[in-house]
Amino acid sequence: MQLPRIREWRESRGLMQKELAAEAKVSEYTVLRAEKGVSLRVDSARKIAEALGVSVADLQESPPVPLGEAPGDPPKEEAPSPLEVSEAEDGERRPYPYPWMTDTLTETIARWSKASLEQDDPKYSHIVAVACFDVMGSILKYGVPGKTLRDRVPENEVEERLNLVDWLYEVARRAQEHYADSEAASAAEVRGLEERSDNVVRLMKETA
Repeated sequence: MQLPRIREWRESRGLMQKELAAEAKVSEYTVLRAEKGVSLRVDSARKIAEALGVSVADLQESPPVPLGEAPGDPPKEEAPSPLEVSEAEDGERRPYPYPWMTDTLTETIARWSKASLEQDDPKYSHIVAVACFDVMGSILKYGVPGKTLRDRVPENEVEERLNLVDWLYEVARRAQEHYADSEAASAAEVRGLEERSDNVVRLMKETA
């Protein structure tokens, strides 16, 4: 889902990209991608629209209006996972080694996402954050020669990989913050998560 008017709306609210990302609880990279015309997941688009006090349709079609005249909260939509979106677009599975791998990965990430929202066990949040960052590194082909992701993977895989990384980054960020703010956190492990996060953000910005 593209949001061609997102920058106009953001600027009309007097927000920097980082500020909008914080309000919407998405990564700054997500806002950057949206403003470059990259298609976002439905749930990310909805969060940004809610943070701006407009509907998703406004970010697609309507010029900014004074805040007091902005429409109410847009209706909630059930957002499909990035992998489900990929299947829906062409009606068939991607050629993974095994057909069930798509479902398994989606279920695993959904489980991590739920844990990052419930925030019951800080130690498990640490495990989730580490796992998410490691999977993101694999998706972005960390260590493979090439200046950007487009140099490392076929062009038709780039957007799908970035959508999945975007989802994982939100999960990892929540889990990372939960662990770092807990009494169970150790300084060394917090630094380790920060280093993993910085590395992934660098890889994402290279592609953006």
